[in-house]
Amino acid sequence: MLIEEDQSLYDKGGYGEPVEGGLELGLEEALYLVDRAKITIYDSGKKLTFKSFMQKAKKLYFDIYVRFTVYKDLRDRGLVVRSGIKYGTHFRVYERGVRPKKGARAPWEHAKYLVHALPEGWQFSLPELTRFVRLAHSVKKKLWIAIVDSEGDITYLQTTRMVP
Repeated sequence: MLIEEDQSLYDKGGYGEPVEGGLELGLEEALYLVDRAKITIYDSGKKLTFKSFMQKAKKLYFDIYVRFTVYKDLRDRGLVVRSGIKYGTHFRVYERGVRPKKGARAPWEHAKYLVHALPEGWQFSLPELTRFVRLAHSVKKKLWIAIVDSEGDITYLQTTRMVP
C-alpha cells in the first residue's frame, strides 16, 4: 500500500518504507495507522472506516485479524515492528528507540526478535516448528510465537534451540 507522506511516519515511528512518491506500508501497518487515526484510506473516493478496511483486508488474508492483533500489541508496547517475510515469519521486531535502517535519526540496530502470529488451536508439524527455531537461531534472533485466542488475548511463547 503506497501513501503520499512527508516521511514523518517513517522518521518518527519507523512505519513503512520510503519509496519514490510516498511511503509503502504493510497491511498490518496501514490497519494500525487507520485505527490510530494517523492516516485515512479511500476506496473509489469513499473514506474507509477501520471496520470496512479490515473487512477488505480479510478478503486478501484469512489470518489478518490475528496478525493485526499481534502487530498492534507489539506497537502499543513501544516496539518497532517490520515485515518478517524474508525470514519466513510474520514480523521482525526491534527494541524501543531503535530504527531498522541506517541513516535514521535513532540508533540503528538489527531486529532482536522474529514473531510468528497464530490463532489458538492452530496445528503445525514438528518439522515446521524446527524450521522456525533453526532459522531464528541462524540469524541470531529470538523467536516468539504469538498465540491469539478467540477473545483477542495474546500469549507469547519464546523458543530456543538446544544442541545436545
